[in-house]
Amino acid sequence: MRPKDAFTDEQIARFRAIEKMRAARGESRLREFFDECIKGLDPNNETAALVIEEPVRVAQARRLFELGVGTEFGTFEKYLATIPDIPTKLLEDDPNFPLLVLVDPRQGLTKLCALGDVFIDRYVGINFYDKQERGKGPYWIRIQNGEKYKGLSVDEWKEKVEYNEIGLTVFEGVCTHLQWPNIIKNHEVSDGHAMDLPGSYEGKGITPHLVMREDLKVYLGRASNLLRGEKFGQATKHAF
Repeated sequence: MRPKDAFTDEQIARFRAIEKMRAARGESRLREFFDECIKGLDPNNETAALVIEEPVRVAQARRLFELGVGTEFGTFEKYLATIPDIPTKLLEDDPNFPLLVLVDPRQGLTKLCALGDVFIDRYVGINFYDKQERGKGPYWIRIQNGEKYKGLSVDEWKEKVEYNEIGLTVFEGVCTHLQWPNIIKNHEVSDGHAMDLPGSYEGKGITPHLVMREDLKVYLGRASNLLRGEKFGQATKHAF
């Protein structure tokens, strides 16, 4: 039995409705909050109130913090205070860009990859990508994970990309992986999937990607824009 000061049945039902909706889109990240509700979380608690009002913002920030992002702030509440509100234009579901992603580049690429068990190929330009993101704070994007352009080379994608989308960057791709680690699948099996990240470009016709290899580990690598992989697709975000 829940304590009298726990969340009401109506509030828990709301959480479960949100969870069911997000799980159908592969966005399930709220189990921690349901567990707290069942245990009897004080609704006057500041974090609990935030969960009721903005569950997606809190859930994704919580996911990053529990992985080790923002631990320099000391507590989750202090880290959450640095996370911007989700822009109104991104709140509405969009079937063309179904995933809402919190990107926090402040940690640097090497740490983000380490927290997500992403191995970095030796030729990937870490300093180059860090320099591109230097000084940026956390932000929100809506993306498609590359399924839309699966099987195309990056050069072919450039001919087909639509006016309202641009390629994901390395940081955005890694943060997507941190939220949904099951998106990247072994590219050598039938349902495999790897993400090209054409928003980051090192020059000389080279584009980075996230791929799971034969050892079932995820790697941040790179390849020629001319290469076409059956399981590779170019991940993009909504450009406003």
